[in-house]
Amino acid sequence: MKLRKVIVFLLVLQTTFTLYGEKFIVSLKSGAKRAILDSKVEVLDYNKHGIALVNADSTTLKKLAGDKTIVYYEKPAKAKAFFIPNDYYYGYQWDFDILGMENVWDVTMGAGTVTVGILDTGVGYENFTIPSYEQNEVVSGDNSYHIGSDFNTSSFVSGYDYIHDDTHPNDQNAHGTHVAGTIVEATNNNIGVAGMSPGVKIMPVQVLDYKGEGDSYTIAKGIYYACDHGADVINMSLGGAPGDSSGWHTVHLAIIHACSLNIPVVVASGNSGTGELSYPAGFREAFSCGAVNRYKNRTSYSQYGAGIDFVMPGGDDANMILQQTFRGYDSEYGTLARVDSFAYYYYEGTSMAAPHLTAAIALLKSVGIQNINEIYGRLAYFATDLGSSGYDQYYGNGLPDIYTSLTSNYSDNTPPVFKVYLVKNPVFNGFIDVWVRSDEELMNGEVDSIVAESNGERQLLNGDFLQDRLFAAKFRFSSDGNYNIYVYGKDVWGNPGQNSTLFSLFRIPKDEKKIINMNDLTFFFDRGVVTSDCIARIEKQRNGFVMSVPQNLRKSVYVKCSLPDVIIADSVGNSVNKDADGRFIIAQNGSYHFIWDIKTRKVKGGVRLISKSGVSGVLSVIALDGRLIEKKSIENKKEIVLRNLNRGVYFAVISSGKTVLKKRFDIW
Repeated sequence: MKLRKVIVFLLVLQTTFTLYGEKFIVSLKSGAKRAILDSKVEVLDYNKHGIALVNADSTTLKKLAGDKTIVYYEKPAKAKAFFIPNDYYYGYQWDFDILGMENVWDVTMGAGTVTVGILDTGVGYENFTIPSYEQNEVVSGDNSYHIGSDFNTSSFVSGYDYIHDDTHPNDQNAHGTHVAGTIVEATNNNIGVAGMSPGVKIMPVQVLDYKGEGDSYTIAKGIYYACDHGADVINMSLGGAPGDSSGWHTVHLAIIHACSLNIPVVVASGNSGTGELSYPAGFREAFSCGAVNRYKNRTSYSQYGAGIDFVMPGGDDANMILQQTFRGYDSEYGTLARVDSFAYYYYEGTSMAAPHLTAAIALLKSVGIQNINEIYGRLAYFATDLGSSGYDQYYGNGLPDIYTSLTSNYSDNTPPVFKVYLVKNPVFNGFIDVWVRSDEELMNGEVDSIVAESNGERQLLNGDFLQDRLFAAKFRFSSDGNYNIYVYGKDVWGNPGQNSTLFSLFRIPKDEKKIINMNDLTFFFDRGVVTSDCIARIEKQRNGFVMSVPQNLRKSVYVKCSLPDVIIADSVGNSVNKDADGRFIIAQNGSYHFIWDIKTRKVKGGVRLISKSGVSGVLSVIALDGRLIEKKSIENKKEIVLRNLNRGVYFAVISSGKTVLKKRFDIW
């Protein structure tokens, strides 16, 4: 069928800063409804999940929050469906081609036991007389809503219209019907176009009005409705202004509730082309979805940034997404949607990308994959990597490979391993930079938390994404001592991993002497040893120490060791010289280890170890290949005889408290 030229608009969702009257969303404590009524706050709407819409002033609500009558309150955020102007261009369903849907359909076309909740402007799903209170919001020649002709074999379950508070969520805008078509358009029926998962059911929930606008309170109620009435996955091709989470806390809690029930919530990233996600896509619990074009390149309008999860086909001016809907609402000319005449329209936007991801999840659920972590893991692990290597903030985990996600037997239950690195800051500015690297991809491409702890003080750090599996953070340096960096995060399969790394840090002033005592070692930094104030890392180890100063030393550092019979050697085994006071002279950064300063004398069948002073501890004799030959305790011994040793190279190792001394010897 030749497509007629149409002008369509993808609704760009934004949050306005106009006061939404005196309305507030409040979260009530259990049993607090009567208390809030007694406070003369007008309750406009109440939900069994403990959220309510009230008419009140902020002073009253602040007092109620202080009295613990309510948990929190917030002004409802404004929302619109994502929509931008486009011209018609004829083409095929290239989006299904790049997703390999023909192979996918050989596995499943979707099960009737799976229900997809579409929170949008409604869906053109039924023939129904337009109620009187909706007459001025749409146009219809026969005064009725209609079901799209290409939904003739599609299945729908009861939904709800939260805009008009009735049980007939018919589309008044055209946006929601186009979104639904990608998921469940009738397939192989000789009419129009196909849907990705035509066998599943659709639950229409209207949370946006005929203009494609709504608020966060209505959206939250829609999420709870879908959860309460059997939805298995939820699609929300809507959101707020880039990076602005104001007023979305209630929706965030609703998304968390859905996730607790293993109900993924797919949200469009936004159409402003900026480096911040819109909310609720910005919440890490949401499956946020950006858009790519026919050639798998990120579209110019697709928002990106921290927390983006996936990309799916959203189209561009040259190749848009084709589905059936009707002539939509035109905000520029104030033209109402015509709901009695369906055709095939090209739209583009992250609104169009999101239902592709939702349909993929519905297909996974159709083959029995129910756990939300496994769903995320399969989509992320097998995704086609786009952009820079690994996870990145333009494409997230990439473009899901639906077929492999459905058919592979692979899964992962190993936790991620984190390593923490201290970044060398040549000039001290009050903060210490660290890098955190994960050995595998993380959920949302983010670490969940990084905490620095010292002397009982805990600092929660921001882990800023640098590149694939590498994150940057900084913590405040308050005083010399140990700083423990704790890292926690989950891989794409939801496996939690954690690690802690201890750094011993000391401020080295440029114009003052500095003495650092560390058990058996004392470090002497003379005035002018560094060119500017800096932070040195000095780690005392059992067999030596590591010293790292973030600039070239202008003078040597002196180290005094209280251990008897000890030589200090550098990383390549060269002995460190001493000054006239018996202090070791350390001229550069590096790793230094202790060597047991003893003499060896061969005796029949073995060797005699001769020490200048008495030695106590546990003596181990270890072969060159690591085998333990002998182990025994000794007390204040100056001579130790070892016999019955075969010819070869050995190490005599003394462990005493927190110190290990080692001496190499051979028998030939």
